[in-house]
Amino acid sequence: GATKCDMCDPGFFQDSIEATVCIACKDDFSEYADEYGLTQCKPCDEGQQCLDVDAPPTPCTAGTYSDIKCQDCPPGKYTDSEGEQSCKDCDIGFYTSQSKTDFPCTPCPPGSQCANASAEPVECVPGTFAEDDQLTECDACAVGRFQESFGSTICAECELGLYADEERMANCTPCPPGFQCSVVSIQPQPCVPGKFTADFYQTVCSNCSEGYFQDSFGQTTCQKCPRGRFANGTGISECTVCDPGDFANESG
Repeated sequence: GATKCDMCDPGFFQDSIEATVCIACKDDFSEYADEYGLTQCKPCDEGQQCLDVDAPPTPCTAGTYSDIKCQDCPPGKYTDSEGEQSCKDCDIGFYTSQSKTDFPCTPCPPGSQCANASAEPVECVPGTFAEDDQLTECDACAVGRFQESFGSTICAECELGLYADEERMANCTPCPPGFQCSVVSIQPQPCVPGKFTADFYQTVCSNCSEGYFQDSFGQTTCQKCPRGRFANGTGISECTVCDPGDFANESG
């Protein structure tokens, strides 16, 4: 017969009296027994993993987490210390497209937007820009400005003779005939009566020549004064009627 009771080995326990065998700890990473003679298995705490039932748990490394077994943090999340029960979300404007990230994610660079923390930054499309880092959305170029490239950090002013009358413009529009686009043009200005432009890209309207007039806005030509009328200066919007005793036999 037995002369003494033996202690249960590591990995086993027994919580009853008069037992003839020891019971194995569950092999599901949830518990362990790292000593002899235990009456119950020890629970594996969150943030740790118990790969062997007869050995002490090991903490999850940075970049991983555990509620039972250590797992890699998915893209968009991280842990920067060991023994974490759950992963942390990247801060707004930060990202990581890799799993098992062990640092607090990467700031979104200027010229890009990071609306999705688990994806690579997306370059700003033409007509938009991102001057600063950590942005989740690119800004639209303001009226009077444009940007024709991807990944830009600024928008440029339209050159003289061009205009941008809407936000988010990738290119400026040529000033049309009958209009002028001076300074930073938000919208073309129609030539006033007495003036005209015949071509695109004009920054200033021209005066009608002597003998010519224009009585409407936004015109591309001037008209000759009819017979019996005259224009003895430039930039005339209405021809002058000849007085009694005078005449003008030619138009213009």
